[in-house]
Amino acid sequence: PGETKKRPRLLPRQEKPSTTHRAAAAPAKTRKKNLPCRGSKCSSNAATELLREPPETLEGELRFGVVISSKVSKRAVKRNRLRRLLHEAFLRQTFRSDLPPTWLLLNLRPGAVELSDDNLLEEWSTLIQRAGLTDS
Repeated sequence: PGETKKRPRLLPRQEKPSTTHRAAAAPAKTRKKNLPCRGSKCSSNAATELLREPPETLEGELRFGVVISSKVSKRAVKRNRLRRLLHEAFLRQTFRSDLPPTWLLLNLRPGAVELSDDNLLEEWSTLIQRAGLTDS
């Protein structure tokens, strides 16, 4: 009854092994000069635009995808309407003729559903101009 329990002894902290034997770093990818935002993202209040190179196994032209999560709107009808609106704007848009094959991904933010169609399309055109995809 009057005995005290012995606390287990902690082992001494082991030191991390030295990292002097690192593998040789892979060469950095060269940035394409004709596409300023290539491999990165451009953002606005309502959307984020990502530009990626397609895999080497796939050839193609400029491809477009829209991501609209349920945080933007819980109603699938509203999300699909926004998706159709942006796909239509993509098809009507004229892009630079010297663009390499690129995948363009547009990710809408939750505030996008409150914007009017005209304001959303204006932000879309601002994003593609900022990304350097159009001549103007």
